[in-house]
Amino acid sequence: MNEPYLRFLSHPELEKPVFVEGLPVDLPGFGRIGGTVAGLLIEFSHAERFAELYSPSFPDYVIVEKDGICRPPRYEFYASSKGKPHLIILTG
Repeated sequence: MNEPYLRFLSHPELEKPVFVEGLPVDLPGFGRIGGTVAGLLIEFSHAERFAELYSPSFPDYVIVEKDGICRPPRYEFYASSKGKPHLIILTG
């Protein structure tokens, strides 16, 4: 892969969405709070994944899923239109 690849799984209809980024960071004092909060926001707002971003700039390793399948690192975009404002949530 020589350039970033954005894979759309669906195209949600959102009105004036708010973008929220929550990435897990392993730094002392942060306690991976960004990823934890993003996960809870996805769960409580019933957000659905609509896109994935793969990039050659991500680290050279793979993630092994619970079913044993390997995949490269990615960012995942979730959308929720259940409440106001509508949300786009990025996690990775």
